[in-house]
Amino acid sequence: MALIDLLRPRWRHTDPAVRRTAVAALTEEDGAILQRLAREDASSQVRLAAIGKLADPVALGRLLEGPLGIEEHRAAVERLVTISSRGGPSSLTALATRLSGGGRGAVEEGSSPEDCDRALRSALQDLQDPQALARLALGSGDPKMRQWAVARVSDPEVLREVAIGETTPAIALDAVGRISGEPALRKVASLARCEEVQKAAERRLSAPHSDRSQKRRERRNSRRLAS
Repeated sequence: MALIDLLRPRWRHTDPAVRRTAVAALTEEDGAILQRLAREDASSQVRLAAIGKLADPVALGRLLEGPLGIEEHRAAVERLVTISSRGGPSSLTALATRLSGGGRGAVEEGSSPEDCDRALRSALQDLQDPQALARLALGSGDPKMRQWAVARVSDPEVLREVAIGETTPAIALDAVGRISGEPALRKVASLARCEEVQKAAERRLSAPHSDRSQKRRERRNSRRLAS
């Protein structure tokens, strides 16, 4: 170990593995240190770890305004989504404002909800983290964001939970329409909060039986014609 490492805090250690471990021990009170590491550390792993610990949406927004690598930008967006999706439409409007970056198509104070929604969708086009999408689909206070996220979710368990717990019929119906497993459909048919969704799941369950009956009839007709 270099002598200088004995005199520095561990997050300034010359070994990036030590710095990354030190990041895990930092708290929200160490926001300034986390921001510095997220912007300036020489190791991408340390930068990503620091971004994952930031809890201040304003700090994340400022981070996104500066130069970032592709992975760091994606991580910051996903972290900001995670934080903002816990709130309602006002949190998501603020998220749209931060992510729009102040350039063309930026969201300004007093912008309509439609403008905010459009800017937010544009800013989140690169969002790929399944967990971040699931959090939006299941936990966003904004129905438009839940609908947008559900359309991008592929996890069958998340789709099932949306179909069961969602109170906006259009969103729940979108989810149930993409569930293929019979056990999941049966659960939705019995537990969904929307009666319309329960009936949709029941129709999905009966459709395969109808298809099989039709195929049996076709086989019987073929045998009669052949005899």
